Amino acid sequence: MANKIQYAKGPYSPFQLLTASNAYFALSEVATAAYPVDQETMSRTVIDSDESLASATNRILAIELYFKALLVGLAFPVPMVHNLVILFEHLPLDVRDELDRQYDARCRKQILPDHAQAIVMGFQLTDAIDSEDMPKVIDQLPLNLSLLQLLEKNKDGFIDSRYLFQRATVEKSNWYVYHYRRLSILAKLLRATLEVSLAAMPSAGSGVTADKATGADA
Repeated sequence: MANKIQYAKGPYSPFQLLTASNAYFALSEVATAAYPVDQETMSRTVIDSDESLASATNRILAIELYFKALLVGLAFPVPMVHNLVILFEHLPLDVRDELDRQYDARCRKQILPDHAQAIVMGFQLTDAIDSEDMPKVIDQLPLNLSLLQLLEKNKDGFIDSRYLFQRATVEKSNWYVYHYRRLSILAKLLRATLEVSLAAMPSAGSGVTADKATGADA
């Protein structure tokens, strides 16, 4: 039987959630700002996996909080989950449709065919990573991802990246695919959407309560 979703209790300030989201996203950009733009150069570049893993964790956490800020600002219940698909599905249909439209438009404009888009990180509790698992991971790398596909592939990304090391074993490598470019586009889209939607609200110090929400803190 599936676990029943719990919802956050208010009041929460969407402005504070936006500020926190922006901070996590800024941290995530420290590593990716140094990545080569094109795939050919990226393939010859040594990427720091520790910094990249920290970047992934912070970027997906930022997206999670952007979604929660949107829900709070709209006075909708905020699920007590990290799952990006569940958070997205709790948004009103018109908001989801507009995010999907704008995400697609931004990706078509900002991502060129030669752009590097994702990296694969692996960890195993031995001196060497088991490369036999790599083909399975590469299968997760289709890059022309719709918004729903991106969210599905990264729905548990915060947990997957955060616990990459702990979940590895001596016998088996643990892998994580970081779709950093499209996640960046989504984060910036959510930030812009929030800035517009919150501009008309009374003040940055006000809290917004979702009166249908029940459960623990967000």
